[in-house]
Amino acid sequence: MSEAQILLSDIGRDDISEQELNLLDDGIIDSVDIIALVAAMQSRYGKDLDAKFLSAENFQSIAALNNMIKNAYGV
Repeated sequence: MSEAQILLSDIGRDDISEQELNLLDDGIIDSVDIIALVAAMQSRYGKDLDAKFLSAENFQSIAALNNMIKNAYGV
């Protein structure tokens, strides 16, 4: 299971599959989910998420989330 999938599961969104490519555009996740994901990341990795990572593109798919997590937290 990828880091993004673990975090999605942590916020109760384990219904989202890796095949979903437009999480935001298709309304699969919303701003409340993004806030929850950011809080889960900060808790899991022990540091704040830099604001430069808060872009729609980083939350568009599981692959994009994994890439952001790798760049932001080095995991």
